Amino acid sequence: MNHLGNKAADAQKSVAAFLKQNKMKKGPRIKEDEERLRGEAKELSNQMTALRQEHDQLGQDITALLLASPNVSHESAPIGSESQAKVSKESATIRRTHLGLATLLSPSGQIDTPAGRLATGPSFPYLTDSVALLEQALLRYSTDIALAKGYRLVSTPAVVRTDVAERCGFDPRGGEGGQTYFVSSSSSTSSPEENGHPDLCLIGTAEIALAALVSGRTFPRSSLPLRLLAISPSFRAEAGGRGQETKGLYRLHQFMKAEMFVVAAPPSEESGETHPDLLEELRAIQEQVFSSLGLTTRTLLMPTEELGASAHRKYDIEAWMPGRGSDQDGGGWGEVSSASDCTDYQASRLAINVEGVSTPAKEQKKQKPATSTPAHTLNATLLAAPRVIIALME
Repeated sequence: MNHLGNKAADAQKSVAAFLKQNKMKKGPRIKEDEERLRGEAKELSNQMTALRQEHDQLGQDITALLLASPNVSHESAPIGSESQAKVSKESATIRRTHLGLATLLSPSGQIDTPAGRLATGPSFPYLTDSVALLEQALLRYSTDIALAKGYRLVSTPAVVRTDVAERCGFDPRGGEGGQTYFVSSSSSTSSPEENGHPDLCLIGTAEIALAALVSGRTFPRSSLPLRLLAISPSFRAEAGGRGQETKGLYRLHQFMKAEMFVVAAPPSEESGETHPDLLEELRAIQEQVFSSLGLTTRTLLMPTEELGASAHRKYDIEAWMPGRGSDQDGGGWGEVSSASDCTDYQASRLAINVEGVSTPAKEQKKQKPATSTPAHTLNATLLAAPRVIIALME
């Protein structure tokens, strides 16, 4: 297409030069040559327009295929469902006896679910007094740990375009639509797109907003890894049944969460490995937070069916919660965080790139021009406040 564009430009120049050279001349031969040159230029211009349209359509087709394709699972990921998860690490803290969360909190009224139900609906509780202070303290405590590791704090929007969520590997308009809150930007009954407004949704995690922050950018390799951190409200519609284990603070529609996000250069051709150091760094920070709080935890290497669309490799960390399960069980494990290596899945869909390096071309004296390549992204929950509050109080 670039070659054809150059030919069209050359044809336009030929027409201009011909007219300048023969502006004082007349005759049928001059007229014929002028018309011939103009016809050639017009034909090249038409071909260029057709190629641009084909190029744009191919770009749309490629994007649709990318959005429909999941990432490749890491070779160490167990194959199968959640039951195949491999325990990577389990803390040695003695498991506590069961203390019903509702029994602990009802007398104080510091988790006010009736008021939340009246104000908004189920699973929107008010936190007051010492529990509200505990939430803020946990977020600040965990944030201080991440900041000391070189992470940069960002305040993000809580509303994003659904297209951004899709490019991050979420599917708000498809299978995950039951977990997404959509935002209407028009009073009309027609869709936002029909009214010329972007299709918007509330974020389920700050990962999406942080990915949007760096989308469309090309980073010098020397500036990476870029470590970002955000504290934001997170929204999950969580459609489906709600059992005994999800009562209280365990599964909320809105909660506060601190999230880490990393942009990294792709691995070198020599090593071929995908940032095990950065994924382990994220996991180590998570484990530092939970162990310093005295929680009983275990770290799981998640199997293939639990990786979602974007993750190449993923860890989940679960904490022991005496309020989960039956009285006979004495408690159960509950997920409190996860860490994922998404390789270039998100970056290739959001145009997050790394500058290339000019290299000598074979059998040529000139250097090959530097070309950018998709970066790699990783993300991890630093602290989801409600579930850590459950584990601490119980």
